[in-house]
Amino acid sequence: MAGDPHLHAVPPPAPGDPPAGEHDADAPSGAGDPSPPPTHALSSQAAASRVAEIIAAAETAASRVRMDAERRADERIAEADRAARMRVQAADAEAEDLLAEARRSAERLLRDTQVTVDSEQVSSSRDAEQYAAQVRQAAEAHAAEARRQAEEAARQLRDGAAQAARRLTDEAATAREQAVAEATKTTDDAHRRAQAQLAAARSVATDVLTEGEALAANLRDLGRSLENNARLLLDDVRASHAALMTALDRVTPGSVPQSQLRRGGSSGRGSAAPHGRGGDPLEPPEFLRR
Repeated sequence: MAGDPHLHAVPPPAPGDPPAGEHDADAPSGAGDPSPPPTHALSSQAAASRVAEIIAAAETAASRVRMDAERRADERIAEADRAARMRVQAADAEAEDLLAEARRSAERLLRDTQVTVDSEQVSSSRDAEQYAAQVRQAAEAHAAEARRQAEEAARQLRDGAAQAARRLTDEAATAREQAVAEATKTTDDAHRRAQAQLAAARSVATDVLTEGEALAANLRDLGRSLENNARLLLDDVRASHAALMTALDRVTPGSVPQSQLRRGGSSGRGSAAPHGRGGDPLEPPEFLRR
């Protein structure tokens, strides 16, 4: 929409408009100086320029909001991944610690058992071996239980880290969707405002064209009225000149009569009358009477 061709399009002339240069032909000889452009035309151009600026600003703001939302979402996703990795590493480390502690406990139990056996001086080596086997089994069972507990704790920690990572990822995705929706809403609002201002600018341009056509028609009427008045004035001057020359001929012997000039003057006045609109030939144009 920033490249809307209607913003800079020049409206074509109406079918009834005269071609270029016709106004100069109908206007008086002294009316050829260019006049400044109408205020409405400048207002239309300013409105079109303002519409283009609003559209460009809205698109820039929407793009900036979308980029910021995506950047924040990526940062939160990366943070969630780092937190999940750290929790998994912590769970693995804790599980290793529990396993090591279980091994140390089993070794201590074996040493304590061996010391107890040595201190009691078991008479039968067979009984000692059985007792040692029982102690070893008990130690292995204790170590297995400790390992199971460590693995369960690690699994719980790992599950908690995964859930936290999923929650952070979901929150980041929700934030991105909200930012995109806000950017879309901002763009739509800007487009609606731009459409309204564009419609107003087109209306102003249409009004300027209508007023220009009316002004051109009025100027044509004024030109015709001035031309008719000039012809009538010239006929009156010629008639006055003929009457004066006739009076001078009466007092000047041997001069040529001026009857032909009088006939020419009367015929000139009669030929100039049809150029009027009827009634008084000196009547001003209709738009001046309004």
